[in-house]
Amino acid sequence: LSAYIDRVRRGETVVITDRGKPVARLAPLEPGSKVHEEAGLAELAWLGIVRLPLKPPLKRLPRPVKLKREIDVVRLIAEDRKGR
Repeated sequence: LSAYIDRVRRGETVVITDRGKPVARLAPLEPGSKVHEEAGLAELAWLGIVRLPLKPPLKRLPRPVKLKREIDVVRLIAEDRKGR
C-alpha cells in the first residue's frame, strides 16, 4: 500500500481492482477541497492547536431578539472602558 501512496503523492491516480474489476480509485486530493480542509483541521486538532466542534453548525441563524427599549451600545461600551 505504501508504494501506491507514494505514487499518489507524485500526482498519479491508482485504480484498485478486485479480480480484474475496478473497485476503487486512489487519487491526490485537490488543494482547497473539503476533504483537504477536513484533513488539515483533523491534524491541527491532533496537535492540540484547535478544538473541533462537538455539534454540527446551525442550518440557519436564530432570529434576533427584540428589545423592549432602545439601548445605546456605544455609550455602554464607553462606560465599561472608563471603569477599567
